[in-house]
Order: sequence, then structure tokens, then C-alpha cells
Amino acid sequence: MARRIGAFLGTLALAAVAGGAVAGGAVAGGAVAGGAVAGGAPGPASGTFRTIDRPGALRTWPEGITSSGAVFGQFETAQGYMAGFVLRRGRWTTVEDPLATWSTVVGILASGAVVGDYLVDDATMHGFEDDHGRFRTINDPRATPQPTATTYGGTSVNAVDAAGVLVGSFAKGRFTRGFVERDGRFTTVDYPGVGGSIFTELTSVDAAGTEILGLSEIGRYFQAFVEHGRSFVRRNSPAQPRRVGAATFLDGVAPTSTEIAGYWTRGQFTSSAHGFVIVKGRFIPLNDPDGTYGTSPTGVNDAGVVVGYYDTAQSVRGFELTPAA
Repeated sequence: MARRIGAFLGTLALAAVAGGAVAGGAVAGGAVAGGAVAGGAPGPASGTFRTIDRPGALRTWPEGITSSGAVFGQFETAQGYMAGFVLRRGRWTTVEDPLATWSTVVGILASGAVVGDYLVDDATMHGFEDDHGRFRTINDPRATPQPTATTYGGTSVNAVDAAGVLVGSFAKGRFTRGFVERDGRFTTVDYPGVGGSIFTELTSVDAAGTEILGLSEIGRYFQAFVEHGRSFVRRNSPAQPRRVGAATFLDGVAPTSTEIAGYWTRGQFTSSAHGFVIVKGRFIPLNDPDGTYGTSPTGVNDAGVVVGYYDTAQSVRGFELTPAA
């Protein structure tokens, strides 16, 4: 299951947090060698993989990693319980908005406050900030609260930068629109195109709040993009086929914009995810050797450490890739 493949339908799975320390919780992975391949194309990303499994979870979805190495995201148990997590130096903390059916963690502020979003029983999404146990709800005032047949209602927060600038999406009737929130002020972001976009989702933001990643749908085709000051640059993976349902997901940007982590898929829920990192404009394949059903990189820090998740026949497991020296 590639969790974010559902994002453009408004089905982004979000998590919540509760506490608890455990020893370890991650197992050592193997080293992968990179290099150039025939034709001069970049070879696969090289380094050492480490598996990230939240103890007691059937599925673990890391969403990102901080400069200090803290990993955050969502997990699900075999009983269907879904919540967010933060993993710091081997200690797992569960994060859960008290109003949620389930929640996820999408970022950590310099103050230690945790940002994420959550779903309630009426299929409405809300963002939240957990400032050491004090919860604040985040909603775009233009959001339609009621769900439709294909989308959740409400507001999804997808990322936050060091200064607290939030990016995400909100439901507006049958449309999905992107937003940026700075100091409580929401600005709507729509990908430009002939006839307009029916779907725009902002997925990540750098530390300066100036480089924003996203995904849009125009005319039944999906388009990944990078936005700088209302200037949009297309960034679909060159390996992604141009076909209805195929999409490139740019899920994480390093704080200083040095690298982007993401993946592409041939269609909605129909094929494996193919991971990559973008370094100096080049798409470099990144796939966990244990990801028999696909690899989805979702975050990267300035040290080049990449996190994400991979699918197996039995579960979804998180990974961390430390680059080769």
C-alpha cells in the first residue's frame, strides 16, 4: 500500500501520537552500492539501509527526518489502530490528537512542538499542533467540511518549515486546493493550466519557506511541480509514463533545498512505487532491496539521510538510508 497515492483523492492517511520508550525498534539493513549505468544515466543511490519498524505495528510510514535525525510519521497495528509517531535516539513517542479517529505527524518545530493532521468520524480532516501536550486545531477557513464521494472534507497539513510555515491542501466542494499558512494567514495556491486545476496539493517546504513541492491534476493527468514565488516548474520523473493515473510524488525537500525525495507510480493503486532522490537536477533511483512491492522515499535532511517506506507481501516497513561517505 502506497499511502500517499491516495492523497490526490483526499484519502491521505494521517496519524496520532502517544508515548512510550522501547529499546531499539529498528533493525540493521544492508549496504547498497551505487554508480553509473549504461548511457551515462545516474546509478542507484548508494549507502546503508536501516529498517524502521514501530514495535507492535503491522505498518510503519515514516514521513520525514529532522536535521538532528528524529524520524516522524504514522503507524498502524493489526487491529487497525492508526496513530502518529516520533522516533528520537531509539525512543518512540506516539502522538494522537484527542479528537481523532486517527492522526499523523508531518513535522517537528525547533521548539519541539509537533505538527500533523487527523481524521474524525465524519470523514473531515483537520490539522493540529501539539505543543508539549497543548493541542491547537488548524483549519483553512475556506475549506468545505463535508466529505464527497471521492474526497475527505476539511484541511490536510502535509509539511512545516523551521519557522512554522505550513503547507497542505483543503477541500472546496469537489475540488482540492493547496494552501500556505504563515502566522495564521492562509494563502490559496492553485497550479496554473488551461481550464484550471481540479486538484492541487502542496506536499513539502524548505527551511526558508520559499521552495514548495506539490502535485496537481489537469485534464486527467497529474503534474508534480516545484513552486518559487508563484513560479511553477514541472518536475515529473523522466521514468514516469505519460498516461492517465500515472503520477510523480515529490514528498520531501531538504531544509536547504539540496535534495528532494519522492517516487513515481504507473497508476492509482495499480502498480509499485519507484523511489528516487533529485540531486543537482538529476533523478537518482532509490529502492530498498527488500521492497518487493515498491519503495516510497518521503523525506531527506541536509546530511542526505533519506527516510520512507517500502511494501512487502505482508506489511509496510519504514527505512532510513544513510548515504555512502
